[in-house]
Amino acid sequence: MKDLRKLLLWLVASLVLGALLAPLLFWCAHPLAARGIFPSVTGQGFHRYFSRTVEVVALLLLWPLARSLKVRTLAELGLEWDIRWPHRLALGFFAAVALMAVMAAILLAFGGVIFLPAGQRLFGELPKVLFTAACVGFIEECIFRGAFLGLLQRTMPRTGALLASALFFALVHFIQPLASTVAPADVAWSSGFALIPEIFGQWKNPVMVIASFSTLLAVGWVLGWAMQRTRSLWLGIGLHAGWVFCVQGFGKFASFTPGKLPWIGADIRIGLAPLVTVILTGAVCRACLGHERRDDHA
Repeated sequence: MKDLRKLLLWLVASLVLGALLAPLLFWCAHPLAARGIFPSVTGQGFHRYFSRTVEVVALLLLWPLARSLKVRTLAELGLEWDIRWPHRLALGFFAAVALMAVMAAILLAFGGVIFLPAGQRLFGELPKVLFTAACVGFIEECIFRGAFLGLLQRTMPRTGALLASALFFALVHFIQPLASTVAPADVAWSSGFALIPEIFGQWKNPVMVIASFSTLLAVGWVLGWAMQRTRSLWLGIGLHAGWVFCVQGFGKFASFTPGKLPWIGADIRIGLAPLVTVILTGAVCRACLGHERRDDHA
């Protein structure tokens, strides 16, 4: 119970400090867009600054959290140094991208994909998307698998901890602010806190919640399994980065045909097709790791 209280305090502190610091980061970075300095990054809406600031704060607070929980080594979180990390990072990324590409090709064959007009295709932004995907994959795997799942494993059975962390991962992705209409000139010190009530806005559409939640739950399960199976975060970072790259990169040149549920929803994360794809990606990674020595608990 003491560990749980400290985890909850860490989550609340991350949200509050993130809300407090997001306006400051916005004021420092957003004017750079007007000067043409990384406009695709610095020109993001305030809700993006809020989300990323909360994630970075949560990452930075992992150290005092670990100290308070008396975590002295990575082994206490079920982690160890992985000499195969380049292979596992590449395996995760390319497996995620390849299976998503196969899914998109199948949907294209059934008329489920619409390519944007030539003038609206932003292939030049894909390197930026790749950088964003790498950052998100690293930060979120450190938080959700390195810290949260690792700490749960200290007091729970492995399967129970895996399920709890997957549920938590899926739930957290439904308490993020939607694209807001806060104009740059209207951003104030209280703007971050004003977004907090809006983070539950996605629950207004129960059909989309169920369709998206099931996929996110599968993603959380596969990423948690990857951490437990390899005792490292590298396979999960590769998978996570690959999926983020597909989700954000696909929208730069194509979209999905409306009304394709349950096969596909408003974006690449929603529907039966991405759910099956995520499960198959986990199966592919499992098969690729099959020849490696398994630990006693795998």
